Amino acid sequence: DIVFPAVTIFGESTQQEYYKAISGDSFADGFVPRFLVVTHQGTEIQPLNQHMGMPPSKALLEKVCRVAQYTTDLQVREQYIEVDYPYVMEVDERYRAKAPKMPEGPLRVVQTRAGLTVAKIAALLAIGEQHLRPQVNRLHLEWAMRLVDASSHELEIREASGDLSTDEDRKQPALRSVVEDLMRADLKTLASLGSPPALQTRRDLLAGRVIIKRLSRRAPFRDMERDKDRALAQALQSACEQDILQRLSEQQCKELFGKTWKGGIYGLGEAW
Repeated sequence: DIVFPAVTIFGESTQQEYYKAISGDSFADGFVPRFLVVTHQGTEIQPLNQHMGMPPSKALLEKVCRVAQYTTDLQVREQYIEVDYPYVMEVDERYRAKAPKMPEGPLRVVQTRAGLTVAKIAALLAIGEQHLRPQVNRLHLEWAMRLVDASSHELEIREASGDLSTDEDRKQPALRSVVEDLMRADLKTLASLGSPPALQTRRDLLAGRVIIKRLSRRAPFRDMERDKDRALAQALQSACEQDILQRLSEQQCKELFGKTWKGGIYGLGEAW
């Protein structure tokens, strides 16, 4: 049996790929809020570290070995040492007071856990400084709070840009964007997507199969592995139900073009 379960996961990725893998739904079960997001905002390509390959100092190696050995001994004996944390209630109250003032959503979930995250990071700093009698001081606390607050601020920026929307919330903006692009597309682009010749010169009607083909390349549909076709069809149906789009009836298609097309023909709805 695992007496004191604990796991640390460290990962590195580009911002685009990371936020493509998560959404607002990822915060509901508490998994993503347990991570800290450390983002590099610079645009310059950094040079190679000129000091790479240099061995760490002997003092550092000895200290790490002492901490590791002490930790292993405690684990074998199924024991632990409490960290002296005189500010734990103060920090907890600070973050708990902020959470209720925030709207429901990912940021509020993150904020409710922020105090505990600060406590854990500050405790690790105290252990690294003095593992036999670890005590959190103000410097540990301030450093941990800056790290957690920076992570929360990054998520706040991402939520404002729509990166943390739920998958369902992302679908309609993606559909709108696709329709807008297609309404402005040139004849060559429309033809390459399979648009019927009768529709290529129009800017008020689009073939459903053309919308689907372009929409399938957009997030959140692009990376779907299951039920992708159904999700795309549902997005079109939902847009019609909300009067964002209107699907022409077979009679309307025959009156305008003398025929109908598989996948239907769509125009902008009143709610567009």
